[in-house]
Amino acid sequence: MKIFLIFILSLVYSTFHAQHSFSSHQTHAFDLTQNKIISSQNQTQTFNISFSDSLLIHNKFNDEYHIVYSQIYKITNISKQDKMTLFSARSGISGNTYGYVISFKETETLLMQLFPEENSMLIFDGEHSRLKPFNQP
Repeated sequence: MKIFLIFILSLVYSTFHAQHSFSSHQTHAFDLTQNKIISSQNQTQTFNISFSDSLLIHNKFNDEYHIVYSQIYKITNISKQDKMTLFSARSGISGNTYGYVISFKETETLLMQLFPEENSMLIFDGEHSRLKPFNQP
């Protein structure tokens, strides 16, 4: 029983304190009411997500791969449902809070930004890797 409890606690801890880095080259606008992609845009972006540091760092690049936009968000809420991690990130500039989902599939991990009031989301198409955070879990 003790080993089982330790296993469950470590699984929960690693899920909520996992670190992720996404590099996206194309963004798809997805309409939730129509259940389909309604537009796509080529844009190189990176998202570094550290749950242990409570930070989301978002960078956008131009065609020459120079950073044209960079912002840090504070992660305020984290929850897990099935094979997804849902979290909120608050902008230090506008004070707005944005919802994100990380979906874990068998061969890929997806990052999506939710816009519930518009029944839509953005899907960031690209690669995923682990991130080494400042605060090591």
